[in-house]
Amino acid sequence: MLVRHGKGMGEVLKIEGGRWTDFWFTDKDILQITVAPSSYIYVTTAAFVAVAVLLARELNPTFVSGVIVAAAGGAFAAALGGIFGSLLANRSAIRRRRELLSLASDQVRAQKKLAISVPWSELESVKLSGRTMTLCHGKHQMKILLPPKAVVPAREYVSAKLAGRVVIEQRGPPP
Repeated sequence: MLVRHGKGMGEVLKIEGGRWTDFWFTDKDILQITVAPSSYIYVTTAAFVAVAVLLARELNPTFVSGVIVAAAGGAFAAALGGIFGSLLANRSAIRRRRELLSLASDQVRAQKKLAISVPWSELESVKLSGRTMTLCHGKHQMKILLPPKAVVPAREYVSAKLAGRVVIEQRGPPP
């Protein structure tokens, strides 16, 4: 979702950078916002596997058949837990994105667990290659896979902020 709005906070370019991460390009900085933690998937998978192993142990009293059933049940439970955890994370991301629409960038920036802030002054260079934008700051790099509709607005916004520090590599025909 590409949204430009300014509720007394300057212009903000909001880009969904993935299933569980958003990026806001503000006047002060770039915010990387976690809209749903990936720990949902790990926790639900571990819980499903633990339940499957415990059930297999109770249902099969012999060691060999218990191990076989526990392994098969654990694999099935891991797949089921991953699917369930992914659905839970997606639902959380949708809910969090709705909540974020009403917040100003300063309010989001204040929530340290939610957002990572990279000020424009700390960016050494930005490389745009196709739909991938790589932001280099210090020893760190932040890669953003831009949605097709966001490539041109993001390129224009970043080029305006960082004149001379943007490297654009063309891949294929220009968008």
